[in-house]
Amino acid sequence: MSNTEGFLAGMLSGQPLDGELERIHARYIGSLRDRQAALQGLCGEAKNLKDQLGTTPPASIDVCTEADTITAAAALILSERGKAVRRFGRVLRAYCLRHGHIPGAVKRSTAIAVMVLLLAVFGEALVNVSFFLNAHMVAGPLAALLVSFLISLTNVTACTCAGYFIGRYRDYGIPAQDADNPVFRAVRAKANWLFRGFIGVMAGFHLTIGLIRSQATLEDIEHSLSRYGELLTTPEAIFLIMVGVCMSVFAYHKGKTALGGYPGVDEREQDVHTARNELQESYADSCDAIEDIFDRAESASDKLFKEQAKAVDTYNDKVKECHKESRALEQAAGQAESDCRAEIAQAVTFAMTLNGKDQQPPADLLAQYASFEAVLTAIELPAFHHPPDHSAYKADLAKAKAAALKTLSAFYQEALNPRGTDQ
Repeated sequence: MSNTEGFLAGMLSGQPLDGELERIHARYIGSLRDRQAALQGLCGEAKNLKDQLGTTPPASIDVCTEADTITAAAALILSERGKAVRRFGRVLRAYCLRHGHIPGAVKRSTAIAVMVLLLAVFGEALVNVSFFLNAHMVAGPLAALLVSFLISLTNVTACTCAGYFIGRYRDYGIPAQDADNPVFRAVRAKANWLFRGFIGVMAGFHLTIGLIRSQATLEDIEHSLSRYGELLTTPEAIFLIMVGVCMSVFAYHKGKTALGGYPGVDEREQDVHTARNELQESYADSCDAIEDIFDRAESASDKLFKEQAKAVDTYNDKVKECHKESRALEQAAGQAESDCRAEIAQAVTFAMTLNGKDQQPPADLLAQYASFEAVLTAIELPAFHHPPDHSAYKADLAKAKAAALKTLSAFYQEALNPRGTDQ
């Protein structure tokens, strides 16, 4: 028999003390059990919130898989584009070697050439206006300007086209080692024949302009030896012809040299330029696609981390409630233990007085009826949770993005390599 049982047996001879102790203990433990149940409910709610937090997927799963797919497709495209650049480059070099032409020896600016030709048109038109107005051949300055502009525009346009379509072919194949090749000679012969015909047409054109000035009329121009004699005796007509011839020679030279180079070279250089542009565009498109993938991933992660941070804050608020309620339960248990000990001591003292005994109750009696440690140890409090590290995730995305772009750049540099293989 334990000390508590012996003590109670001795005290029970005159008073039912054990029932009183049970009632005291039950009154205090009941209120603590209610608070314990409330704390367990809060802990359960916190556990449910924690289960809903989820995890952040690493950057090396879906995003990198999609980037690898684009990189693999871009590698094939860039390889084909690089082969096209090298193929057109070989065609250009072979053509230049066959014709003895040095590619890129002369730098041309088409825009500047066109501007110079337009200035020539207006310059000749202004000169013609002064001649026509001086002869009172037109109704007024505007009419003189219109006629002069049409004459100069016709002159410059025709000579520029002749220089481009005829003049360039007069030297066709001359730089080549076999300049007397029948193919080259046939092209040059045709160009020379067309050039002589063009000279005849332009001679008639300029003579007609001179006759207009010498006859002082724009209608019924007469071509005869006598009229040509009058032309030679009209200084303004001769000056007008000389200005027109100078503009013709200038426009012919510009059409031959500034607007076009050696025949066939421009077309092949354009093929190389187009192929190189397609290669650069393919590389830029692939880079943009990879940029878009990681930008979307970063935007999605920003939204996800905000939602997770909000969920973590909600969870931590619930954990704070749990810890607050736990502290309140500890305080209540301590107060209940003090009050219960006092009531038990009072009940025991009253029972001893009735029985006429003077005996101290054992310590385990108070531990049995006045201890509420079990209420506190029965609950495991949830721990606080920290939000996921967004900066680390973004750093992983940045590393994966840099790796994908570096791989793509390597494919692009390989495609640009002039010594690359076309197998």
